[in-house]
Amino acid sequence: MIDDTGRNPGSRTNDRLRRPHWAATLAKNSVALNPAASDLLSSHQQQAKLQQQEVEQGEETNKETAKDRTESASLSRKYRVVLGLGPGRSGTKSVAELLNAQANCRCEHEMIVPRGYRRDNQEVVLQQNKDGQKYASRGTKSKGSWGADKRLEWDPPRLSRGAKERTEEEAAAWRVTRILDQRQEWTSWIESDGWKYNLGHRLDKGKPRKLGAKGWREHNAKLCNGQKIAVSSSNVCSDSVPVVAAVSSVGMAFVHEHVAMDPTVHIIVVMRPMEEVVLSFVEKSIGRNHWQKHESKHEIQFAPDKTWDSAFPNMNDEECEPFWSEVVDAKSRPDKVAALRAYWELYKNTANELEQQYPENVRVFNMDTVLNCSSNQEAMLLWCGFQHPELDIDVRLNRSPKIQLGSIPGFPNKS
Repeated sequence: MIDDTGRNPGSRTNDRLRRPHWAATLAKNSVALNPAASDLLSSHQQQAKLQQQEVEQGEETNKETAKDRTESASLSRKYRVVLGLGPGRSGTKSVAELLNAQANCRCEHEMIVPRGYRRDNQEVVLQQNKDGQKYASRGTKSKGSWGADKRLEWDPPRLSRGAKERTEEEAAAWRVTRILDQRQEWTSWIESDGWKYNLGHRLDKGKPRKLGAKGWREHNAKLCNGQKIAVSSSNVCSDSVPVVAAVSSVGMAFVHEHVAMDPTVHIIVVMRPMEEVVLSFVEKSIGRNHWQKHESKHEIQFAPDKTWDSAFPNMNDEECEPFWSEVVDAKSRPDKVAALRAYWELYKNTANELEQQYPENVRVFNMDTVLNCSSNQEAMLLWCGFQHPELDIDVRLNRSPKIQLGSIPGFPNKS
């Protein structure tokens, strides 16, 4: 929204991401105040402590026995989580496809996360915030609309039309709740017949429902080149704990809460050079602007997009001005290209800071490096915890068409 001074205040999430230590404290406090989140954190901590104790005991007695106990302890987990992030137009869909190619892994790109209820019974089960606000079922689900199914949002929505914005503590509580919604959806994946199919059952009975991404990459290449594998604790392509993964741009706004809730999460951030991302977005989003609010009748009008406007930050004028190359007059505002450049800069700086803050959880990669080089791709997948990674340097999804730089405002012709 445009404030009383006529200026665009931008997204509050941007300010939070620029203060990583404060953001981490907010996330930890919100996890501690949410019973479901704190229980999940305690279970991860207890499991890590148990595994460490057993490994230490094994060094004194029997290392092989300790290894077996550690593996059995890890099998008690329902799943482990891998997240993929990127500013968009940076290979995120290809990375999602690559993760789907890994044995015993299911990944979704720009995942739909139902609000506060299970798909099967549609019961409202989670408290939305400290005031007890709950989202009831809104009838027929409509993907990408204001219906019951929603993608994650960069900024927390207001509780109702005309309500005040949430405080930072309430916003953090909302993010924790949305992650719990997401984990509930992941649990439904594990319990579904489709996942049993993914573990080696019914390989000859066709594709199960709702597998997406080319049927989980043609069903994980029929589980390691067509071999029918029985479900056991040791032979699901050597990756015994199921892996759930989600790749998106908006996930950057939830990293602190993810790490605070699950210290075992692995998060990969795939980056691409600024001008390539901006140019691709300009072509992809013709007639739309997800990065700025334009409410003046004298400004260029962009069509609203209920699916994607809330998935990106609203960059304010001060954030955009350093990247604005065409100042028309004193009353003019930074354009869409400047907003895209400011968004990319925010994403890159945040990713680098998170990598330093959470070295065990976050790793930044270059798109060309991980998609075109098999050794670097293998290193990324090994870091994610896949013991025997399936490589594919030919995966290219959602590619951008070739565009002449001089045809886009803000991109001069190169001599």
